[in-house]
Amino acid sequence: MKSTGGQLREGLVRWQTDTLSIVLKDDASIVDSDEDKPGVILDYDSNGNLVSMKVLDASRRVSNTRRIEYQVAG
Repeated sequence: MKSTGGQLREGLVRWQTDTLSIVLKDDASIVDSDEDKPGVILDYDSNGNLVSMKVLDASRRVSNTRRIEYQVAG
């Protein structure tokens, strides 16, 4: 799956489409998208940096879409 020139928007759960969007860099333009695993779409900027992720059918894949935990390495 490829995409060119799209603008990122705020990350959120879209209940109408059952999609969880996680935005890592909100001021980046998406120039490439890849469905790495079925139902998980990774979006990249022009430098190949990961800028957002989408989880399709989120209600089936994510146990709690209202809470996301993360850890910063380093």
